[in-house]
Amino acid sequence: MDSINCKWSKIIGLPSVVEVGKKLAILYDGKSDFGKSVNIKTHMERDIGLAWLDLPLVLPQKKY
Repeated sequence: MDSINCKWSKIIGLPSVVEVGKKLAILYDGKSDFGKSVNIKTHMERDIGLAWLDLPLVLPQKKY
């Protein structure tokens, strides 16, 4: 996860993953008010993001 695939947060923390049935849950921390906080490096007042991926993971096919 990075700021390209996560529009609500420009700061993305380390993710955790959990398999739930035929899906992969990705939990990560971020900060939705990036730039409004005086100290953006703090681990306080962070938000939690959740993303779902279908399993099995499939790599994109190259187009030649």
